[in-house]
Amino acid sequence: MKTDYAIFRRNLSRIRAAKGISARELSDTCKLKQMKRIHDIEEGRGQPSLDEVCIICKELGFGLDQMLYSEATTTVTFNKPT
Repeated sequence: MKTDYAIFRRNLSRIRAAKGISARELSDTCKLKQMKRIHDIEEGRGQPSLDEVCIICKELGFGLDQMLYSEATTTVTFNKPT
């Protein structure tokens, strides 16, 4: 199966926004070398490395298969504060 990074970029953007995390915050949390790396990935400027994809998926709480191959089924759910 070929990896479609366009799906990853859309999932990344949608999930990050739904969680209320800025691109810069996620870059910092993931300890990426460039502070604007998440933004660059979302905009299609350069393909992320496998290491970057794994780190981003882990930080967002989604599996690689969800982020790379299943755009239609990727959803974000939140627990309501009690």
